[in-house]
Amino acid sequence: MNNFWKWILNFIILLSLLSCAKEDLDANLRIEIDPRIEKYYKEDYLSSRDAFLEIAKKFSSKFKLTQIGKISIPSKDKSLEYRVDYIFIPAQRVVEKTFILTSGIHGIEAFTGAAMQRHFLEEIYEKYVNLQNTNTLVIHALNPWGFHNLRRVTENNIDLNRNFGLTKDLFNKKNEGYRAIHELLNPNSPADTGFLQDKLFIVKAIYNIATKGMPALRQAILEGQYEIPKGIYFGGQEFEPLRYPLDELLVKATLSSKKILFIDLHTGYGERGVLHLFPSDPKNEKVKKLTEEVFTGYKIDWASSDDFYKTTGELSTHVCDLVAENVDCIPMVFEYGTLNSQTTLGSIESIHRTILENQGYWEGYASKEAEKRIKEKYREMFFPSSKKWRTKVLLDTEKIWGNVFKNF
Repeated sequence: MNNFWKWILNFIILLSLLSCAKEDLDANLRIEIDPRIEKYYKEDYLSSRDAFLEIAKKFSSKFKLTQIGKISIPSKDKSLEYRVDYIFIPAQRVVEKTFILTSGIHGIEAFTGAAMQRHFLEEIYEKYVNLQNTNTLVIHALNPWGFHNLRRVTENNIDLNRNFGLTKDLFNKKNEGYRAIHELLNPNSPADTGFLQDKLFIVKAIYNIATKGMPALRQAILEGQYEIPKGIYFGGQEFEPLRYPLDELLVKATLSSKKILFIDLHTGYGERGVLHLFPSDPKNEKVKKLTEEVFTGYKIDWASSDDFYKTTGELSTHVCDLVAENVDCIPMVFEYGTLNSQTTLGSIESIHRTILENQGYWEGYASKEAEKRIKEKYREMFFPSSKKWRTKVLLDTEKIWGNVFKNF
């Protein structure tokens, strides 16, 4: 059988699967619902912010020199103050290490990230962190506009996790793979979810997978691009306003530290209900060894592995670039999977939801029903309403903390 007929056969099989499959995403989540999810998961930005500040105030009265602060983010929306809130709890005796925990760099992902942060402060911090020698910085909702408006990007349509770097060189980067499929990724018609539109996208996606391969297609899309301002995964052509005040905060928090652990909380990519560990590829073997020691017993998906994709302008790399060369800095992303996007079917679904949301924002929607459906499915991709899912990622995160701080 030549390659053409193999492609046709695979196309027919995959299309039939996509046409009839109604996957129960929670089928493998055999778990009892934990009532604590009602306490930690909040349903909007303002409720999440208020809950974070309430916990922070408790810490300010309990630990000396604790700082509660904010970085205000300028916005065209004057009805609301968009702000990045944080709490800094200094080592109570001598500074040796710093732990940094951030959420919501992709705004809509902050629902889960902020829940994990509140859980960390309430139930983990005093139990596992060495209070005497460890600074702790917890930053809530790095992209408050995106959180409030249920978008992954900032008000300027910028993917904030493709917008960091010590220089502006990243803005000159060309993503040729993205440019080649620009029309697939950024349609210029109103967003619709009708049967014909869905199937047409599937046909185009399968064709691109067949001709380019799934890893290459995923890399082209997720790497980030700096040429198409209204396109998905746009990294900007200038640093966002958060950049410099955040740099200042991070440098101050890590002064005198010999060792830094930075964890950024994300949702959306990977196997449903699984906590994935995605670090940047380390600068040297020492950092790689330290990363493996801190996360002993857990699978680490290095950026160079076949299962992952490389990005530019990510915060985790930037944080470690900011600190002195003689400081050991361990960057890590906690990614909570939602749609099984490590599979071909899940990846197509994830990309399609991302395209439709961005298309609707810029081009409008074919109908009110289409708008409602697209927005609901987009939110579900990053913040599942499933109580089983919410319980699973909470318990898995709770479990990992003990091992992490034992080895850090």
